[in-house]
Amino acid sequence: MKRVGFTLIELLVVIAIIAILAAILFPVFAQAREKARAISCLSNLKQVGLGTSMYTQDYDETFPLAWGNSGGWYNAVNPYIKNGVDTSIAWNATGTKGVWHCPDDPNSGLSYAVNPNIFGAGAVEWGDLVPAVSLAAIDAPADVTTATEIVAWYNSTPPGSYNDVPTDFTRYNEINPPATSADDDAFVSWYHTWLTYDETDKKPGTTGGSACDAAVTPNAASGLCKAVSWRHTRSGLKSGMANFAFCDGHAKAMRFGQMKVHNWFPHLTPTQVTNYDN
Repeated sequence: MKRVGFTLIELLVVIAIIAILAAILFPVFAQAREKARAISCLSNLKQVGLGTSMYTQDYDETFPLAWGNSGGWYNAVNPYIKNGVDTSIAWNATGTKGVWHCPDDPNSGLSYAVNPNIFGAGAVEWGDLVPAVSLAAIDAPADVTTATEIVAWYNSTPPGSYNDVPTDFTRYNEINPPATSADDDAFVSWYHTWLTYDETDKKPGTTGGSACDAAVTPNAASGLCKAVSWRHTRSGLKSGMANFAFCDGHAKAMRFGQMKVHNWFPHLTPTQVTNYDN
């Protein structure tokens, strides 16, 4: 009786086909996982945005402080979310989890920071209180961002080691030289330049300091440059996307380069829109 079997050539052909299919499908699976993480991150930020909206409704339609004597903004907003923040600790950005952490964030803790042009900061007893903005003072709440993803701060010793998470982005009195107010032309111009830099992958840092490369970025006077993390769907030299929550409560993903100056300011004059919103 003749024995039936596979020849060596046939086996090699099958193995080659399987290898080709694997080479095609594995990147697709990786992209699907990445997309799932990005969607999860967007969902988290949506909850954070809705929690912030509920806070404003309870406090005369006024946004909370980004930082103050009671801790970071996440302490103020978390009671409306109740997920991931230990409210017994005033400053615990590196220890937050749950909806406050983006699955694509390589570091632990808080993944999001707030818009300093609508959130207040400081304390009366510290002598540096900057009042928060009310919803009524925002020209277009659906266009002004509340919170988005931020690049963490890193140390120089050892180089690139995780240090902390900023609570907010750069405020008008932090640029160099400091501006006189949030609607100062010099500050609006600073944001116009800031939006042209993608610092997502930079980790030079100083001890307790910046994630940004001061050589190419308009860094803050304090040296604590703060950058949006465009961490999603990055590919080689192609910049990625970041998720944003807006003042009306909605959230969406935007690619680097889509953000405009008007997305960061509650009010701009027609001249400022002409000069900087492009």
